[in-house]
Amino acid sequence: MESKIKIQCETYKPSRWKKSLHGIKRLCIVAFYVSLVVILFSFAENKTTALAKNVSSDELSNVHSENVFSGDNIKLDYYTGVIENKNIAKLAITYSEKEGIDTSLLVALMKTESNFNPNAINYNYNGSVDRGLCQLNSKTFPNLSKKDFYDPETNIKTAAAFLRWCMENSNHNLVKALAYYNAGWGNVTNENVGDLTLNYIQKITTYKKTFEDELELLELNY
Repeated sequence: MESKIKIQCETYKPSRWKKSLHGIKRLCIVAFYVSLVVILFSFAENKTTALAKNVSSDELSNVHSENVFSGDNIKLDYYTGVIENKNIAKLAITYSEKEGIDTSLLVALMKTESNFNPNAINYNYNGSVDRGLCQLNSKTFPNLSKKDFYDPETNIKTAAAFLRWCMENSNHNLVKALAYYNAGWGNVTNENVGDLTLNYIQKITTYKKTFEDELELLELNY
């Protein structure tokens, strides 16, 4: 992997009304799942009480577990609501967990880079091109074909592995790791990082915390 590459610090920018609409949708989804979990939990408790006289404690445990969501299902449903695409949500969870990075981080990066658009493209001043969900750079990943860049699984898989590399080579300093991802290892090492990269890092860390807080709320109600 080439390390000293200058990458133009630009990100895909959706229109204001799209961002507002997406935020409203996410809040509605969170409220819906909180309400649904509460309803299912109440139903499960009532059903357990009704059957208590006729089943053993082990059977009661099975009845309860069958009537509530698992943590994995809540996580998948939540990120499906955020991304509005179940397949991309599955891929984000699968490859973030495989690489040992937070799913919230990978999803926040996709949100900032492309607003979850698999066909997003950005032309840089240095002649390189950023493509796909995670805006992989053509010079950083010269072995990928154009088709690979726009394939959601290849794009997410490659980005997750690169994020892990950035974390490891920054001694797990999230700010520095994101700077590596956005501006390039050489620019960060030479302290050649501007406001665009700093704003980029701010956006990702803000989205990351929002996703974690909302998911935690759902899991607490579970």
